[in-house]
Amino acid sequence: MQKLIELVPVMAGNIGGDPASLVSAKQLHAFLCVGRDFTTWIKGRISQYGFTAGIDFVVVEHLSAPVSGSTKYRQQIEHDYLISIDMGKELAMVERNDKGREVRRYFIQCERQAKAVIAVPHSLPEALRLAADLSEKASHLEVQLAAAVPKVSFADRVAEIGRGISIPNYAKTVGLGPIKLFEWMRQQGVLIGGGQRHNLPMQRYIDSGYFAVRQGTYETNGEVRASFTTMLTGKGEQWLTKKLIAGGMLQEIPNAGAE
Repeated sequence: MQKLIELVPVMAGNIGGDPASLVSAKQLHAFLCVGRDFTTWIKGRISQYGFTAGIDFVVVEHLSAPVSGSTKYRQQIEHDYLISIDMGKELAMVERNDKGREVRRYFIQCERQAKAVIAVPHSLPEALRLAADLSEKASHLEVQLAAAVPKVSFADRVAEIGRGISIPNYAKTVGLGPIKLFEWMRQQGVLIGGGQRHNLPMQRYIDSGYFAVRQGTYETNGEVRASFTTMLTGKGEQWLTKKLIAGGMLQEIPNAGAE
């Protein structure tokens, strides 16, 4: 069980705005020792068994850490699927092997633990002790979140947004490579390069309404972490398109993106 906790950790998150226990499909794929590459495997299973985005899983993207001396020294955009425990159990079961059965039992045990009810105190001292414990945990969580979120005015600008387009998806719509676009935006001083805020927009461009930052939190191995994704607003798409044309990155299309 301890080995599975480390290799396929279950984390707290949400799907479609509803709280859910999530698992990295990439980590599950590695544990199951599937003969196919990850992308082919997960897309095939989703199509074959009718899993639905926003209900059974969410897709996340991040930049990989460069590996010095390798052909992948430059950062690459990687995708993962955070899947529900129910989807994880199905994926494990259809592999029809010992590892699949093992991880399915692990998921069932995780579900049982999550459903465990806090013992009801039977005396005033027990109730006070429980209240103190819960207060301490809440304070600890606040400290962790505060440490994870960039400080000062930037934190006030971070918002949960329902609309917008991520930089990689925007890059696809205009026919540019996402890595190339990220690099160009950093060179132009639009995005921050390096540090905790790597690839997040400069404050002045958030203030101008061109970008918003989608915030999320997830828990892994008992540690609460914050995640941030740069999102282009509708106004920002028009602005960035004009800037790319002016910079020679895109060819101008008559009457396109006019404001």
